[in-house]
Amino acid sequence: RARSIVEQIVCRALQRDSNAPSISTEQAPRPSPSDGMPEGKLWTKDLADRLTAVADNLTFDDRNTIRSLTASLHSLGGIQLERGEPTCVALYEECLAIDMAVGEQAGAAACAFHLGHAYRVLSAIRDLTTAERWYLKSIELRQETDRLGHGLCYSSLGMVALERFADAFANGVKEAEAVTHLHAALTLMGRALELLPADALNDLA
Repeated sequence: RARSIVEQIVCRALQRDSNAPSISTEQAPRPSPSDGMPEGKLWTKDLADRLTAVADNLTFDDRNTIRSLTASLHSLGGIQLERGEPTCVALYEECLAIDMAVGEQAGAAACAFHLGHAYRVLSAIRDLTTAERWYLKSIELRQETDRLGHGLCYSSLGMVALERFADAFANGVKEAEAVTHLHAALTLMGRALELLPADALNDLA
């Protein structure tokens, strides 16, 4: 359903471009599985690339439709994340790709943050390196004035470091090596406290 909506928007934008031939969703070029990507990721990249190409031709209504679509994808991803379902990753990735294609950096930053959370807390896909990468991407996408967003990201990075310490300790890693993760966690948590607004009581706790 989401892909169909984006395809329709892309086709309308192409038709508004006097230099582009009229094109229908049936005529739109299709990626091939031979490109070496899983089908879902292949389609997400294809749609994002095509949406980026027509971003300047999007109308106010087009952008509102896209915002509503990504908000729905994000909400559904949140439900699946709360249920512990790894399928939330595909929804967040699709939402992220669409947001990035149309320059919605705030939405993309939120998607990246929740992707980090998914890879940190869901045991079926737990990967602290990937979680860390997504939290850092979320920081990169945020405006400098977004102190709450930055603070939450640094707090989450601190949790990644703390979990690395716990994993190292459980696996019998040398104490000196394990403690480096603990020091990193303290540094990152300290940075989070510096950034979080004074009224963000739940996050400060």
